[in-house]
Parts: sequence; structure tokens; C-alpha cells
Amino acid sequence: MNDSRNFLANDVAGVYVLHNSTKDLYCIGASTQVYHTMFKHFIGDGNEKLYQDKRNGNRFSVRAIALNGSGYSDCIELRDAVRKSYGGGRY
Repeated sequence: MNDSRNFLANDVAGVYVLHNSTKDLYCIGASTQVYHTMFKHFIGDGNEKLYQDKRNGNRFSVRAIALNGSGYSDCIELRDAVRKSYGGGRY
């Protein structure tokens, strides 16, 4: 768990993509603390369906996209662009 503290200490504003590769479902959101928000989803303090799938052994991949350097002016604008680019179902 020590690694998670280092991970969270370097948090960024932007967008996260949580992909349930077992069910081909995506949770795509924007946050001023992307790593912290992703972490919360996987410990049960976020999307309940995603958390249950994780507890049931579904496989996930995660991606963080920083707002800084993305070419977008805010997290919501970046999130909307990312949502358009991903297929599959949504949580």
C-alpha cells in the first residue's frame, strides 16, 4: 500500500478511463485528482457496479489523461472528447 501513497501524491487534473475488459464496459470521468478518483472507484467509494465487478474478479485496465498538455481548456471538454473516442458499453 505504500506505493499507492506515492501514486496519489503525484495527482493531476484530467480524465480517467476504467475499462472492464471482462464485460467491455467503460467508466470515463473527469477529476481535479484523477489518480485519487480512480483509486476510490476500486475501494468501493465510487461507481457501485464497477466495484462489484472488481470484487467478482472482472479484469480492468486503467488510463489517466492529464489535462495539462492535452490541448483542451478544461476537464469536462477533455472528458467529452475521450468518451466519443471509446466504444463499448458504459457504466
